[in-house]
Amino acid sequence: LQLVVIDKLPFPPPNDPLVEARVQRLLVCLQHHRKHEDPRGATLYARIIHVADDFDLLTMDRPGGPLMAPPDALSRMMAAAGEHYDPVILKALVQRLGAFPPGTIVLLTDGRVGMVIDGVRGPESFTRPRVQVVREADGRAPESVLVLDLQHTPLGIRSYARPRARPSDAPPPL
Repeated sequence: LQLVVIDKLPFPPPNDPLVEARVQRLLVCLQHHRKHEDPRGATLYARIIHVADDFDLLTMDRPGGPLMAPPDALSRMMAAAGEHYDPVILKALVQRLGAFPPGTIVLLTDGRVGMVIDGVRGPESFTRPRVQVVREADGRAPESVLVLDLQHTPLGIRSYARPRARPSDAPPPL
């Protein structure tokens, strides 16, 4: 690798695609926590990672951090669109995940409990995802795997589960 001296610092030559990729990854690492309104700006990749990273952190069970249901995390992030997050990127995430992102535990209108298993497949499925039933209305586990496509059934979602806070002296999850 040939080195070129710029301002007395060694730097690889320009126009090298491998170097360009490394620089892009480094910029993402350095910029992905910047607020959207930060005058220094951030690359497109850094803005994408910022949105994805914060959604992951808000919905992850970790010591000292918030544990939020996915719909609550999206609502919180949408409230900060334009200030903390690039609104176009955040809107794209919401449009892909839907009102009930994958992993959301939902109570169906017939009393069964399910887990959302995929994101939006079209405009009709934004609030009507595919759900795998995890508990029957009487509390029993289903006898076999049952996936309901709420887009093609009269069932709907009555509510979704909000995680309970873990006691501060509880051990972290495995």
